[in-house]
Amino acid sequence: MKFPKKFFRRVFRGTLQSFDVDIELRCLYHGEDADYAPVKMFWFRNLAEFERRWSEITDLNSEGYDIHYTVVPRLSVWRGKKEHPLPPKPVVSVIWSDLDVGKTKPHRTLRAAVK
Repeated sequence: MKFPKKFFRRVFRGTLQSFDVDIELRCLYHGEDADYAPVKMFWFRNLAEFERRWSEITDLNSEGYDIHYTVVPRLSVWRGKKEHPLPPKPVVSVIWSDLDVGKTKPHRTLRAAVK
């Protein structure tokens, strides 16, 4: 699947360039043995980094992982915890978004998910 650059440009609307924030991506396994597979987390400073790892993310989705990303970008500075904190004044460019796409997912195609 091609990286949906146009979609993510609409979602983040320049916030990644205007503020020192990252996109957080969490991959949660929901296959037969959900206790076995760990949560996989990614952090991206920009859409180019996100796009470079896109094939890895789509592979995880094919393996039974549900892919979740933050629509409110997080601070780029890691604070010694599992998560990057929210900025003092969170930047919100969308209220809700869903990329749950695939044969067994709510949206059969990316086009249907973006509508």
